[in-house]
Parts: sequence; structure tokens; C-alpha cells
Amino acid sequence: MRFIHISDVNIGADPDSDKSWGKERAGDFKETLERVVDRAKEIDCDLLLISGNLFCHQPVTSELSEINLLFSRIPATQIVITAGSRDRLRRNSSVRNFKWSNNVHYALSDGHDSIKLPALHTVVYALSLSDKKTDIGSELLKIKEEAKEEKDYVSILVMGEDKRHGSSPAPEEPEESLWDSELTYCALGGKGEHTEPGRMKCAYPGYLSPLGMENPGDHGMLTGDISIASKRILSLEFVKMSRVSYIPIRIEINEGVGNAELMRTVENEIKRRGEENIYKLRITGKRNPETEFDLSPLKKTGRIEDIVDETEPEYDFSKLFEEHTDDIIGFYIGSVMKDSEEEPQRLEKKAMYYAVDALLATERRSER
Repeated sequence: MRFIHISDVNIGADPDSDKSWGKERAGDFKETLERVVDRAKEIDCDLLLISGNLFCHQPVTSELSEINLLFSRIPATQIVITAGSRDRLRRNSSVRNFKWSNNVHYALSDGHDSIKLPALHTVVYALSLSDKKTDIGSELLKIKEEAKEEKDYVSILVMGEDKRHGSSPAPEEPEESLWDSELTYCALGGKGEHTEPGRMKCAYPGYLSPLGMENPGDHGMLTGDISIASKRILSLEFVKMSRVSYIPIRIEINEGVGNAELMRTVENEIKRRGEENIYKLRITGKRNPETEFDLSPLKKTGRIEDIVDETEPEYDFSKLFEEHTDDIIGFYIGSVMKDSEEEPQRLEKKAMYYAVDALLATERRSER
């Protein structure tokens, strides 16, 4: 049996609404899901698992209809969906009365739903989050017991993260451990980044598409194969599906680098990594005290979310001391050098850079 596991699709999210690329970014979430559906058809996927947050809000009927039409394109694929912390089930949720295609199974119970799929010789235990204060620990114990009774079936757990109770059960949490259960696979959600497949029994695919710079790296889905005969996972791999990544870039310079050269360096780095991605630049190192960087043109032409200039002016303190022996600049440098018999430490140097920079700026203004 071939399966795909995704979580946190977050349809309806609009993370960069104030940016020039905001409208395109808002459309990425549904488009990435469309690519997953296309891939499911290509690989003859038997089972698509969505562990929470298909939407980033309470979906209305028109939104549900649009996604249902998408899912109807893969009638041979059984689809199991659970609600997460963002699209949590409420008493008046539109999804409670929505009629899905025959291949779609949305878990609507305040506890868990046991969804039997005889053609796949599989039972899926789907746990949606709702406004009712469900005891997640109790539900997991029930699921583990049920899995023991269903020894002839492949058994799969699907659930997202419960913000009220912390993270989904993880291997290092023995009180809610799923590693020693009869479950074949635990499809978990709610974490921004995917976990490496590793032992394969419990896995997070990460957000299908990133929500911001707090979700760096590649995003996509997990796909794998399960042996119905042995009820074991044969393979599990991560597949990148999102076209967009948020990438922090650190560029270190020296005092010989000017504004034009820095601009070219940044442009080349963005071209190398992909112009479709979104970047946060951090410029570090030492610059010529007379150099002032202006990277604002890059923000107008590229997808740069933020630019942080952490460069420090490379002052020759001995030369400055000689030039300013009779003023406050020389007095300050002399006092710091006198207090430190050896070379000033890193923090002392940093304080000197900032102080001298401010004093010189004040001097320049007074001379105008």
C-alpha cells in the first residue's frame, strides 16, 4: 500500500500580505496541495493522510466545496482528514454538515473515529481537535487497545498538535509513547519542520508550505509504502513540494568591500539559491568607516523580507588617538586602552566601535 502523509496545509494563510509578493504567496498554499494531488495520481497513491490544519481558519462551505472538487480528481485514493489547532472543530463548523466525495473521510467525533478501509485492509484512527476538552491521553490509550484487537488490519493513527496540551506524542514522552503500540504508522502534525524518517513508525511531515522565516528550509510531504502482509513500513521519504522557501543568508565582508560590490554579492547569492524564495539578509564583518551601505534597491526588485546590518567600522584606534589627543574622542580611546594592558577583548572592542562611531558622527555634524 502506497501512502502520502501531509499536515498543516494552511489554506487561507496570508503571511506576507504587506509585501509585493504577498498575493502570490497567499495562493501558494492551495497550489502546493494541488501538486500533492497530482503526485498522488502519478504514483497510484492508495491513501492520503492529512494530520491537522487543512485550513488555517474555520472554512466556509465554498472553501470546502473547492477542496472537495480537488480531491474528487483522485477517486482511487482514500483520503483521511483530521482537524488541527487552527481549523479546530466547533459546534457550528461548516464541515460538520458538508457532504464529501466518497473517497474522503473527515474525522468529526469529539473523541476519535475508527475508519475501516476494507479494500486496503487498513483501519485509520483519526483524532480531530474540537472545542470539547478531549482527553488526548485517554483517547490514545483507547486507540492502542483497539489496535491490539485489529491484528488482521494495518493500523494507522492520524492527529495534529494540540496547543492546549502541548505537542503531539513524541518518542521521548514515555507516558504517551506510541513506539511500543501495535500501530503500524503514526501520522503526526503540527510541527513546522519535517523530522527525518529514522525509525519510520512516528513521523511529522512539517508544514506543507512555510508560513514565514520561522519555517526555514524545504517543505513538502512524506511518502512511503506499507506491507499489508507484514503490517510494516517498507519505506518512508521526504519529498519537497513547496516551490517557496524562506532562507536566512549571512554575508561576511571586510573593509575593502563597498556598496556596489555588496549588492552584486547579494544578487548572485539570490540567483544561486533561487529568485522564487524569500530571504532575510544579515551582513556581518568589518567595513570601511567611510562606507555606508544602502541595499534598499534590492528590496524593490527581489524577495527580501529584511536586511540586518551588523557590520562594524574598522577603526585604527592608535591613529585616531594621535589625531584626537586634545578632544573627547582621544580621551575616550586613551581611557579604554589604558584600562586594558593587553589587546581589548571582543566586547570592549565592540563598545569602542559604537562609541567612537557616535562621537565621530557628532563631530562631523558640528563641522557642517
